[in-house]
Amino acid sequence: MNREIQVLIGGTQGDGILATGIYYLQVLSRMGYHVYGKRHFTSRIKGGNSAIIAYGSVDKKGCPKDDMDIVMALDEDTMEIYTKKLRKRGLLLYDEALELKVDEEFIKGMEIEIISLPITKVVKDKGNMIMKNVCSLGFLTRVTDIEPHYVEAVIVEAFKDKGEKIVEKNKKVLQGAVDYNFTSLKGVNYLIEPVTRKYRGPVIVGNDLIGLGAVMAGCRFMAAYPITPASEVMQYLSEHLPRYGGKVVQTEDELAAINMIIGSSYAGVRSITATSGPGISLMMEGLGLASMAEVPIVVVDAQRKGPSTGLPTKHEQSDLNTLYYGGHGEFPRIILAPATIEDCFYDTIEAFNLAEQYQCPVIIMSDALRSLSYENIEELDFDQITINRGKIMMEEDLEDGTDSFSRYRNTEDHISKRVFPGMKHGFHHTTGLEHGEYGFPIRPKDDQRGLTEKRMNKLEPLEHKKGIRMFQEKANRILFLGYGSTFGVLQQGVKKMDRVVDYGAIKQIKPLPTVQLKKLLEHYDTVVIVENNYTGQLRKIIQAEIGFHHKLDSLLSYNGDGFLIEEIKDKIKELI
Repeated sequence: MNREIQVLIGGTQGDGILATGIYYLQVLSRMGYHVYGKRHFTSRIKGGNSAIIAYGSVDKKGCPKDDMDIVMALDEDTMEIYTKKLRKRGLLLYDEALELKVDEEFIKGMEIEIISLPITKVVKDKGNMIMKNVCSLGFLTRVTDIEPHYVEAVIVEAFKDKGEKIVEKNKKVLQGAVDYNFTSLKGVNYLIEPVTRKYRGPVIVGNDLIGLGAVMAGCRFMAAYPITPASEVMQYLSEHLPRYGGKVVQTEDELAAINMIIGSSYAGVRSITATSGPGISLMMEGLGLASMAEVPIVVVDAQRKGPSTGLPTKHEQSDLNTLYYGGHGEFPRIILAPATIEDCFYDTIEAFNLAEQYQCPVIIMSDALRSLSYENIEELDFDQITINRGKIMMEEDLEDGTDSFSRYRNTEDHISKRVFPGMKHGFHHTTGLEHGEYGFPIRPKDDQRGLTEKRMNKLEPLEHKKGIRMFQEKANRILFLGYGSTFGVLQQGVKKMDRVVDYGAIKQIKPLPTVQLKKLLEHYDTVVIVENNYTGQLRKIIQAEIGFHHKLDSLLSYNGDGFLIEEIKDKIKELI
């Protein structure tokens, strides 16, 4: 039997295609597999083709395979678009109500097995058409020889809140598929078995863990405007923040969102917003205000493809230049890039700590694949969690006097003490104008250079931080560095090439971990930056700030779907 399986399920968007894939991932997780799910969908509520890749493997991978073991087609578009992604001797399943549309030459050459399934018939006989996703799941688990009790447990969990009657109807449809007598099934290519009796944990997306990280960090306010692929952060917090005394506001636009979190953070509440590229464009002036007023905020940017509306449901990492340099004037900001799904949790907590330590905006730079791909997670290490609110003064520590509180006094580390509105003897002025230590606008005779230097120099300690997670072999002379979701596919590509190159993930994008980066660039003959944009944005930033132009190379992809493992391998072959 196999110890890994990759299935693509496709059909008409709005017909429960995503649910079928998630259920299958949950089944695999219960069987002890590490899972990864990747969505292909359009910006429609209903209609058009939608698909999900469901991958289960013994080892944690962080990305899907390049080819499919099984394609399950619930519409004709899926057959036409995805059949050629099947591996040799793969399996095409399709609803017998559909017309078979395949490339006969490809099917013959790749020895593809094709089986029609009475999905629509069973659904009509045993339930109703809304249960087509459960029926499809039943057939899929039957083909891969999964024990029914795993599947039934997932269905009961999914529908238990709808009442016993709905649960029993879905179980009846499921059983109708499981009991189907296949007249043609070679089977040995697709059968899988439990790898352990240990449940691998819930199947969730990166955005959910960003939300959970915010709750655990003590965030109690979110303001945001819905936008793909960031909306799940707001959806998660809308459900969970009120349980802990928090509040979520869906604003009229991103301008309102960032200004609301500046206000709530100024009042002492840890606050967050989440958006994508178009929203970031609108938030730029707010980022400058937060930095000028030294108000800590956290902003999530789940990047998507293209300028303007672009392709809202497709993947890209092309906001980096905007996040790094954007906004009028010069102001400090911190950019973190979660490389794994667990990083989404831990980095969010770190983002809130850094925001308050350095009193500036912190941007969590995610991307469509990192935010929306499904994985299962085992127990998170809550002992890792620490809360650092920076230089906050308590009311009893404030001096009694008539003078205003020197909120922006320059200090040795360029970070001033903070107070919250309403604290006795903590009166100070706050403005987006350039200001002195009490917050009042500067006068013409004042030297404002020191104020700029105060803000810009306070992040200098982060340049000494180890912001790159490294995986090294002593003799290798080539290094591949990715960030965000590119790390998973980079890791698998290197492993399949027997680790003939070293690799790592750049976790801290701004300020760059310059001390660590310089040492790496001095050590390696070639450093390849792996990123999903057209211009090689991070490579150019490193060249501009650190140099080593002759050693830096790029591996780029901007097709909206991310890298294939084979593309990583090809680049390695080119260089070794």
